[in-house]
Amino acid sequence: ASGLMYYTSNAAVSNNASWAQITGTPGAETFKEFTFTNVNTGLLLTASGKAYKAVSPANNTPAYVITQISTAAENFVDLDDKSNTRILAFDKNSSRVKYVTKNTLASATAFTAYNNTGTPPIGANINAIYARNNNFDVVAVGTSGDIFQGNAAGANMQWTDRSAATTPLPLQDIFAVGTNTVYAVGNEGTLL
Repeated sequence: ASGLMYYTSNAAVSNNASWAQITGTPGAETFKEFTFTNVNTGLLLTASGKAYKAVSPANNTPAYVITQISTAAENFVDLDDKSNTRILAFDKNSSRVKYVTKNTLASATAFTAYNNTGTPPIGANINAIYARNNNFDVVAVGTSGDIFQGNAAGANMQWTDRSAATTPLPLQDIFAVGTNTVYAVGNEGTLL
């Protein structure tokens, strides 16, 4: 992979959008997922589990500056930005949900971790997370039908294993369509 990223500020212009390369992108990385908190600031996740912030300088030259904010010890598998104030990410190495605050992402240098309580998931097994509401509650899914519900309370993430009634096939992604309706999809056509 070339590790190149491009942006446009005029995507609404039919067939005439102009694209510019975002400089400073890590050349050997493949970007897997991204979210922008506003037109000037975003968070990028790589296939190798590294997290980078993209910040547009005041003079817009260069267009964005890309800076790694994950440490060598972190391996993020997924991120979710549905909270109004935080971007949540799951670190497979520590088996913990971590976050950056949206309104301070431009100056962020690291993630803040929740303390695990209850029955936390095994980090190596988790493939995806989904933030269920603005209270920073998450559902994590993974291999062998793993489904874990995390409820944030202050600095703690209280985990409950909800996997007991699932088929032991790997789950790859999750999405909620309502307060009590959550779908998980996985290998061999699994839909829960």
